[in-house]
Amino acid sequence: MNIALAASYLSVGNFSNARDTLRGVDSAEALALQSMMSTVTNDPAQALQQAQSAVRADPQALPALLALSYARQANLDLPAAHEVARDATQRHPQAVAAWIRLSETQVAMGNISAASDSVANARRLDPASAATLVQSGYVDLFNHRYSAAEARFRQAVAKSSEDPQARLGLGLVLLRQGELEAGRRQLEFAVSLDPARSVLRSYLGRAYFEEKRDGDAATQWELAKQLDPQDPTAYFYEGVRKLYANDPIGAIDELETSRHLNDERALYRSETLLQSDAASRSAALARAYDEVGYDQGVLLEGWNALREDPTNSEGHRLLADKYRGNSRYDAARASELLQSQLWQPLSAYPLQPQLAETGIGFVEGAGPQQPGYNEYHSLFTQDGVYGAVNGFGGSDGTWADDLVGSFLAGPIAVSLGQYHFESDGWRENADQEQDIYGLNSVGNISKCKSAIRAQTFELVFRVLGARARR
Repeated sequence: MNIALAASYLSVGNFSNARDTLRGVDSAEALALQSMMSTVTNDPAQALQQAQSAVRADPQALPALLALSYARQANLDLPAAHEVARDATQRHPQAVAAWIRLSETQVAMGNISAASDSVANARRLDPASAATLVQSGYVDLFNHRYSAAEARFRQAVAKSSEDPQARLGLGLVLLRQGELEAGRRQLEFAVSLDPARSVLRSYLGRAYFEEKRDGDAATQWELAKQLDPQDPTAYFYEGVRKLYANDPIGAIDELETSRHLNDERALYRSETLLQSDAASRSAALARAYDEVGYDQGVLLEGWNALREDPTNSEGHRLLADKYRGNSRYDAARASELLQSQLWQPLSAYPLQPQLAETGIGFVEGAGPQQPGYNEYHSLFTQDGVYGAVNGFGGSDGTWADDLVGSFLAGPIAVSLGQYHFESDGWRENADQEQDIYGLNSVGNISKCKSAIRAQTFELVFRVLGARARR
């Protein structure tokens, strides 16, 4: 009875009464619940000690195993958290909470295919559970099954409208499908349900930024920093905003802080994913360095990005852009751009066809020569049609133009481009004329490697409550 009462206190965030209720109770369920409280209140060492005590008290208890998995994760040991979750499914193959927890750890480690299989087992056992629907929605989202993800999130919201995780998922999938206003509204609901969660405010700020509401975005990111100064997300987005606002010095400060804090996300990101994140942050920082003319810093950060993650498309694109103005690096530029295209995720932004060629004519500093870079976070890449037209003219019959367009729909992205350059030259027989056409198509045929933190420790409370009632 005490355990069920404590779980009900925790469901409304009353940790003080929950602790008082559990005082003097030393069962495996009580120790597991105490461990979860320590995890949530950022005391990982105490959480691990209590979870281990719970497992010793009853090695078969599902709440004890789940608490140990969360405690291992809180101590930045994702592989161990994953193994404990797997052990829980083997000991309790009919427990929905165990399969959902296993799916969560697999998502955190970037193994979306395995996460999909695990959550399928949870759906087989209890397809109508709100927790099952939410986790299934995120797995579908990461696998680019947006219609299925939206349907699951809407069902989850209908069953548990007070769950911010369901609102967040619905907002993200709507944003990804181009419904910016509807997606932003769901993120606002999520923040209103859990106003102290910094990552929700970071994503809401990102939605405001997409709507060009820079003031509102900056406010949300400042609040996110106050709520969790160790989370790099808000610093990264604020750095991007300042870069767009022509404040490269401020952007450098924010982006350097973001890169410094990158490893703080080890709680819910595997080592491989952290390295990929670090590479992306280095590439963004290099863009800010480029704005202030720190050329050596640009190259250093670009090389650092590829050292962290050789498959990072942003690092390859950064070096390709930097090599663009130096004819001695023409072949290297084309090579880096090719690698960027091979490794890039689905992109909504068209690629100028002249960038992939060597030995082409260009006028330094003119319009078509300047590459664009508008890819900071794939989470908010939206379906739709995009295009751009550039051109310039000069003396001696010199002029050029490029027309580019792209189309993004779910797991398919297509980019078309045309580039024309001609000049009479400054002497006889020095005329030039070049035409380049490009077609680039990308399809997502493999499981994406992405992760999002899911706060689902209420599953343990539900299991504890059910055990206590029996």
